[in-house]
Amino acid sequence: MSFAGLQAQNLYVKETNGVQNTFALTNVRKLTFPSEDSMYVYKYDESITKYLFISVSYFDFVNNPTEITQSAIQSNGLQLFPNPVNDEFQISYQPDQTGILSVQIINEQGKVVMQQRLCGRDLITINASQLLKGIYVCIVQSDDRIEKAKFIKN
Repeated sequence: MSFAGLQAQNLYVKETNGVQNTFALTNVRKLTFPSEDSMYVYKYDESITKYLFISVSYFDFVNNPTEITQSAIQSNGLQLFPNPVNDEFQISYQPDQTGILSVQIINEQGKVVMQQRLCGRDLITINASQLLKGIYVCIVQSDDRIEKAKFIKN
């Protein structure tokens, strides 16, 4: 996985036992998913941290801005329905500004399996018929913020 263009500063991994590990992306050389059930974090100091997904509650890329704007705090939110999803789902999203929205669907392995750019509107229909059964994350990005929601594909 390449970190080029990623605006986050940290990778957080929270294990099911409650332990949370933070990796500064400036120290991470590579992140791999060598099998369906594992993730490896390779650091520049040559150390490797290995995780089995069964022991991970979640992992996320997080940006820790030094200054938070009011528009970043206020959020109209993202609603995704129905969930679980069969062949299509709707996204209810109200951006603060009109413009182009980027919609990404990411699978359990962290791979972008669908990406669309749309004009901002209140209700978006996504065809999910080609997605395999599993858990996904839907990320909607506008000029002023990023929202995400998990969903299950039946």
